[in-house]
Parts: sequence; C-alpha cells; structure tokens
Amino acid sequence: MSLNFSNFRRSIVPLRKYIGEVSSSGSWDGSEINHLSLKVQRFCQDALISFPKSLAVSGRSPRFHETLKISVENIVLIFLHDLLWALVCSIHRDQDTRIHSLLTSLYRQGLGGRGRAGRGLELREELCVPLPAALVELSALDQANTPLDRLTVIHDTVNQLHAHVREYLEKTNPKQGYSSYPSQQEETVLLSTLIIQSRLRHICSTIFYIKHFGFSSPSTLVYSFQTFQCSIEYLEKLDNRTKPTQPPGLKLEDLIRIADRLERRKSEELEILTNPVQELYFRDLIQRLELCSMELTKTQEEHWTRLGREVSETDEEGRKEDRSLLSLLHQKLLCNKTILENG
Repeated sequence: MSLNFSNFRRSIVPLRKYIGEVSSSGSWDGSEINHLSLKVQRFCQDALISFPKSLAVSGRSPRFHETLKISVENIVLIFLHDLLWALVCSIHRDQDTRIHSLLTSLYRQGLGGRGRAGRGLELREELCVPLPAALVELSALDQANTPLDRLTVIHDTVNQLHAHVREYLEKTNPKQGYSSYPSQQEETVLLSTLIIQSRLRHICSTIFYIKHFGFSSPSTLVYSFQTFQCSIEYLEKLDNRTKPTQPPGLKLEDLIRIADRLERRKSEELEILTNPVQELYFRDLIQRLELCSMELTKTQEEHWTRLGREVSETDEEGRKEDRSLLSLLHQKLLCNKTILENG
C-alpha cells in the first residue's frame, strides 16, 4: 500500500499511544527502552517500504536510497518527538542536573575561556582562540528536535570550531600553515570549552536520544558526536582534578571538648586524634586560646581597677560624683564592649 499523509497519521497513532503508556508507567528499565527503540525503528522501516518508488534512474542509486531512508526516519521522529523527548528527559533528569551543575561550577572557575577558548585547560596558547560562531551553534542544541537535528548541530559546531582555528592560524602564523593544527585531544579540549560556556541543560538526554533513536546517522556526523562524548568525559575527569582538597579541620565535638578542657584547667593530655600534625595543631590552638584568655582577663582587671578609682574621685567643687547603680553598671558594660572590640 502506498504511503500518503493520511495513512501515515493513522498508522502512527498506536505507536504514540504505546509511548504514552511507557511514559505514564513511571518505571523504566533498559529492556523497556530497548524494546521501544526497536518498535520505532521497525515503524521507520515499514514507512520506508511503503514510500512511493521513483521511476527515474537516479531513484535506483544507493546514495538516493540512503538519503531517502534518513529523511523518512527523521519525519517519523518529528511526529514522535514530543513524547519521546519528554520520556528521555524524565529518565535522565538527575544526570542532566548533575552535568549542568558541573558546567556552571567550571564556568565560575573561569575554565570556559570567556572570550578565548581553552584558557585554564590543557591547550597550547596559540590555540586559545575566540570561537563565537561555534558557541552560537552549540547553544542551539537544546532547541533542536530529532536526533538528526541534534547531530547536525554538533557537527556544525565542530566545523565552526575548525574554521575559527584555521582562520586564526592563517592570520597569526601564515608561514607555519597547518602544522600546528589541533590534534584530536586538543579538539576535544576546545569543544569542552564551548560546552562549558553554553552550559547546556540536557546533555545526557541528548546523548541517549541520539544513541537509541538515531538509527541511520550519516557517517560524516558520527565523528563529531564521538568528539562531543569525549568532551563530556574530559569535563567529568577535569572536575575531579579541580576539586579543592579540604585541609584537616576541627569537628564541632572536638571544639566543645577543647573548650571543656580549658574551662576546667586540666593538665591532662588532649587525646582527640592520633595524627601528629593535627595533634600539634591542637596544642598550638590551646596555647593561643589560653594566652588570649589571660590577656583578656588582665585587660578587664585593669579597666575595673581604673573604673573603681574614678568612682572615688571628686569633682572640682569637692563633691563626690553622682554614681548611681544604673550608671555604674552602664559604664561597666560599655567598658567590656570596648575591650571585646579592641581584642
């Protein structure tokens, strides 16, 4: 039976209903997703078989059939995109959030370049070039629909990246030519800087969508997709290397224990941790706390003594100053506040 638009709309309804049932179940495992992928692929094959055949000589060429196959699959996925994409995003919501947080963290650390790509990463200085057009291409990835559309965006991004680097090298070092053209690793790093700057929100969903529902991806786009995956893996490894190591600190329980020991003025050894470096740190902390406490006590005693002498002084008329209990207490509190501020 020849395929027309009305027949196509009717034939795709059961498949859309099945996808909706899978999405509403709320429990997805690998077998269900693989089964769904096979059903969609089988429907694409049936649609290709039902497509009207061309009588022209060009219609019998392998290149024409390959292009027709890719086009039919893309049309089918356009009609299924709203359901499939919502399902994929639901499955990878946590992974997408984690990767987006990673990109935001790396961007705040200045590893995205912010003008010149590759700054702060493992890249030669001569390859740290601005990549504005490539960034614009990659930023549109979340707005693409089908797996083919997303593959095309990634491929165009890589092509723009190469065009930027080629143009920059020709301007800065025309004699050297392409001898300093980026290697595969450097290409991965350059694409990583674009991913950091774009801070895409659905990277894991995009990779899964292309892998499971991009059935006839053109070979020219596959390499760019593999580079994109390598860039994500590079960023995840980079995050583990750039995480700051926390210095050995004090727990709240340890601070409370030290305060109790100082309060009771016991001379026993402090046995909190067995690490010699941390033990020396504890002892130094105790000594500094004791000195600070003695200096504060000495300063307070001097101020109280001076305040007591001022109470007994008389004014110019030989009368004792009027020192009520409230005014005396007020001055003592002010004195104590001044000591704390100066300390």
